Amino acid sequence: MKSSNWLLVTVAATLTCGGLAFSNCTNETSVRSASAKVTAIEADLAVERLKLFERIRPVLSNEQLQKLKDLRAWMDDSVERAIDRIGQRLSSE
Repeated sequence: MKSSNWLLVTVAATLTCGGLAFSNCTNETSVRSASAKVTAIEADLAVERLKLFERIRPVLSNEQLQKLKDLRAWMDDSVERAIDRIGQRLSSE
């Protein structure tokens, strides 16, 4: 599979798994099979991201590497806050 298509495939596979209640996947075996496919694609994407970072890291300055680290921490915090807000909304309903 071309790496340029991986994101599209991952999104499609994730949407398929997310919409299992509305698809032909109606038993545990089919759900596990669809989830395993998504997991395999996500693992391939992680490897490709690592390979890409290994190629660009040598040209980045220490300042740029720190900015990437800070951005990652900010993103992690943002996702954590969003999950907390969703959990609070669900628990109040």
